[in-house]
Amino acid sequence: MTPVIGGISITGVQVYDQTPALDGLYGGCPHVHAVAHELYMIQSGEGWVEFHEPEQGMWQEALKPGDVLQFPPWILHRIVTRSQLSITALLSHAGLAEAGDARIWFGAEVDADEEAYTRAATLPPHAGLEDALARRDRAIDGYQELLQWWEQDRERYRTELRSFMDRHAAAMAARNDLNEKLLQAHPAWGQEGLDRLAALPAMEAGAAPRRWSLEPTQAPRLGMCGLLQCVGAMEAG
Repeated sequence: MTPVIGGISITGVQVYDQTPALDGLYGGCPHVHAVAHELYMIQSGEGWVEFHEPEQGMWQEALKPGDVLQFPPWILHRIVTRSQLSITALLSHAGLAEAGDARIWFGAEVDADEEAYTRAATLPPHAGLEDALARRDRAIDGYQELLQWWEQDRERYRTELRSFMDRHAAAMAARNDLNEKLLQAHPAWGQEGLDRLAALPAMEAGAAPRRWSLEPTQAPRLGMCGLLQCVGAMEAG
């Protein structure tokens, strides 16, 4: 698929609200990106994003129609919907996030076992909505320990979050040949993505999240955060 202007992908996200997760909240999987930057334009509904970064810790950003929120790689994030949250999401590097750039948090024990992680993260062939929600529930089950560490043991929180990101950086570095071929096939994606791949396993989040305010066909894909309608997204090889 040909990426749109600037090599970005544009994705309509209807955040999962069919059933609550195990913590009683409606939303998606907590996950992190190694290369892709994200920008959310809130179309309708309300909710919030929970962010986690080893140095900055945990914080939330409220989402309402007209809001625009941008954030860089290497910040773990989870979207929560309060009322039918609909987002237009712009991702850099034409959706590299859907081709291995993202890693879901399932908890320290699962993350330390690559086979267990692959089983938890991979949707079955011909997956349906119930499979995507089950993956979300597995993630939120493991996510509770991260929240508990944030409340009760900040040192453990930072250690485990860094370990999670270190594993993802190492996994991305191991497939750099493939990642570079994907990026080089679309020069519009820019040198910045290639530079990040070359630097792995070193990690640099970049600028802090920024926010602004604006005046307010096909079967959807099953994403980490919700049901997706994609424009200009790269197909995984």
